[in-house]
Amino acid sequence: MIAGYHFDVQFGPNLPAVLPLLRERARAVGISVADDYDLRSRAMMLRVAGTHWADLTSGEVQFHVYEFRGDLDAFVVRDLCLTSKKLLASFGVAKEPKGWIATRLNKAVGLWIRDGSLLLHTWQDANEQMIVAFDMWSVLDDMARLAAGAATPLSVPDFETRTTPEPAKVSASFVNKAFSVAAAVTLMQRAGSSA
Repeated sequence: MIAGYHFDVQFGPNLPAVLPLLRERARAVGISVADDYDLRSRAMMLRVAGTHWADLTSGEVQFHVYEFRGDLDAFVVRDLCLTSKKLLASFGVAKEPKGWIATRLNKAVGLWIRDGSLLLHTWQDANEQMIVAFDMWSVLDDMARLAAGAATPLSVPDFETRTTPEPAKVSASFVNKAFSVAAAVTLMQRAGSSA
């Protein structure tokens, strides 16, 4: 019997595709930016890794959020041991214009992940803006079923999807013009049982 699964998901925005949206948002919130202004994210990629336990009604998910920093050439831990299916994490902003501090700037013009979807956060009069929808939790559940041998189709609207199934494990990539996601799921079994 399946006890749950371990998961590892990496998210990476395609900056050339999202830069026009970031410039538009910056101007809308009062940040004067030239067309060549550097609105790069501090993190090149966000990684979410953890465990989903089957048959539990609360606290069923524990995961860590890491950011990959190009200046360090390494992953840095952002958040530890979150215990619900709520994910809100920011890529951060690499360069702070005069008069802005990192936390305000991050909410104003930073890229964020909410449960797998890429978005711009709510900031004062600027509403949350969905850039690319991606339901990470549903995709991971589908990947777990596929790893367990179910004939589960794995496709996400507006993404090119590739899967690599192995016994009790599935790896997949999801590519969109603005956003890429790579995920892996490994099943956990209770002692004395088989998938």
